[in-house]
Amino acid sequence: MLLCLAAPALAAPETHYQDAVVGERAAGMGGAFTSLADEATGAYYNPAGIARPGSNLLQLSMSAYKLTRRSIPLVDLCGRSIDEASSGFFGFPAALGYVRPFNAGGLRHAVGFTLVVPSSEKQQSSRILRQVDCNGTPVTYAESQVLLDRLFEGGLSYALKWRRLSVGATFGLAARAVLGTSLLLAINGQSYPGVTMVNIDVTVWSLFFRVGAIIEPIDGLRFGLSLTTPHIQVTGKGRFDVAYAGSDPAAWQQTQLYAVDDVEYNARTPLALAIGASYRRGRLTLAADVKLHMPVSSYRLISRDVRLGELVDALGEIERRFVANVSVGAEYLAFGRLALRLGFFTNLSAQPAPDPQSAFDDERMQFVGFTAGGSWLSKRGSSLGLSAQLQIGTGEVSTERVTSPGGGQGLQSTYELRDASSLSLIIAFGGGFDLQ
Repeated sequence: MLLCLAAPALAAPETHYQDAVVGERAAGMGGAFTSLADEATGAYYNPAGIARPGSNLLQLSMSAYKLTRRSIPLVDLCGRSIDEASSGFFGFPAALGYVRPFNAGGLRHAVGFTLVVPSSEKQQSSRILRQVDCNGTPVTYAESQVLLDRLFEGGLSYALKWRRLSVGATFGLAARAVLGTSLLLAINGQSYPGVTMVNIDVTVWSLFFRVGAIIEPIDGLRFGLSLTTPHIQVTGKGRFDVAYAGSDPAAWQQTQLYAVDDVEYNARTPLALAIGASYRRGRLTLAADVKLHMPVSSYRLISRDVRLGELVDALGEIERRFVANVSVGAEYLAFGRLALRLGFFTNLSAQPAPDPQSAFDDERMQFVGFTAGGSWLSKRGSSLGLSAQLQIGTGEVSTERVTSPGGGQGLQSTYELRDASSLSLIIAFGGGFDLQ
């Protein structure tokens, strides 16, 4: 049962690519920003966009609140369903950007720095079933889990603009930090309990490059292209400890302990291509993006280690298929200073469907999101904004069903697919400030 928890806890965020849209203007337009990218955090979408007219620009956007409600089937114990119905309520920084434009040799140049937190997941849950009747065999089950999984991306960007063409590039560094603890207690009949604990503490560092171009063939009409290379993993070492006690936990006899330092954790991010178009007429701007993520061949989440034994085999392999996501957005400038925005985006899973014969596959969730926001603009180019994002997901997960056939044969496990759902609401505020 515990291994069923450990694998999704590590790999669930990898099943899709756009956990939340970031940046003050982009967040309100559903992330349809490849052909615009004209704010300090725009290099996250397309580095060519920072070569815009303006002065020193500093931009900060932060999620004030994030509320997530998940309903994930965990196990069906002799007809009693145990679901993961966890929720989180917290804030985290979303994006920080700085752009410095300058003119040289008749061209407009710009350099910039961006720090983005596109994914931040915190889950805390506990559940218990007492004296469940498995065809005459009483079973007690208790489990608790805490998981913190965050992704950070930082990069240095350069862009230049010549007439109606802009090009740019970003050299980036990404870090994914996973910290979690899980405890499982199961008592079968009158036997001593089985206690299993898992502790996870892993940080993955990787490098990536992003290049982009924006062309404006006629006034108001823009086309954008952005290409992000696969991440080059620098290191993924960490700690993955597993302890199991098959007797009275007070005695801790017959204990199996795997205390493994410097475990090699693998995380592969594919080649990504974004194509966008936008059109501005008067006070209205419309934009649309198509974002393509290439497939990733099957690989092991944790490198094989003899000290991990069967655990590595149980975690299995990760595979991701080609997936295309879309974003559309609109912006309207009202009263000369108030920018109102609406957006929609998809966040589809790249994982294959779970195998109903295995408990060690990731859940597959298909997300759609809706955004709304607004900003008050000053005469000097500074702004102050507020946005809301609602993301809804449905999918399926492989669930363990535990039964007792009777006749002293103990407990037996089979697996089946069941529906899962997720709902997230993010309230964010941010602003851009002209430093001159």
